[in-house]
Amino acid sequence: DKTSSYGGFLNFSLTNYEFRSVLDHEYLHYPLVQMHTHHHLTLNFYQTVEIKEEGNSFSIILHETYWRHATNGYNISRAIMMTALQNIKHIYLRVTSSSDFISVT
Repeated sequence: DKTSSYGGFLNFSLTNYEFRSVLDHEYLHYPLVQMHTHHHLTLNFYQTVEIKEEGNSFSIILHETYWRHATNGYNISRAIMMTALQNIKHIYLRVTSSSDFISVT
């Protein structure tokens, strides 16, 4: 996928092996994806729907509508998203949806 292209996608799969079948809703307050770019610009993507228990596949669109500033939670502009995509340093994923799990792969 074209991670550095505007409107492209960040695709990944996540499999949780949990003791409980209920999603911890408090995890929805934490970003699913965090992107660190140049000049200390950090953007967060928050999950807007509940995820299933096992075998989750995600396709995160790289569009400003779905991303927010990590520092203040404000929406970002197209210019900020385009600037961020020019120099991605790190992409971090929240790889759990429950506090009661056996393993994550």
